[in-house]
Amino acid sequence: MADSGQHFLRTLGSFKVNDAAHPVVITITNSSTAQISVAIKWPSGEGATKPLIGDTWFVYAEDASRVWVFTGENLSLIHRTDEMVTDFSDAKTDKLCPKEVRDALPDSYRKVYFP
Repeated sequence: MADSGQHFLRTLGSFKVNDAAHPVVITITNSSTAQISVAIKWPSGEGATKPLIGDTWFVYAEDASRVWVFTGENLSLIHRTDEMVTDFSDAKTDKLCPKEVRDALPDSYRKVYFP
């Protein structure tokens, strides 16, 4: 699915994560203004778009309903339920991330949010 493992995305391209209820398409593009961004979309049209900054960004598809995005500055969880899509970006969310995400975060971020 990506260059560094089944769930991690660190390159431009479009990736699909399937499950029976909510397949999701994750597209990482470089715009005409040289800004890299990620778009996360479900078939219902719901989703989220985030700018990606620098060279430490990554996207981790935990499953088709939970996608973690490290923008290079902040960590977010894009979560789809039957009712809605939510975008969580706070200190409590940081503590909920899977070990794989925590381990992939830059040392400078981990020192602040995972002392």
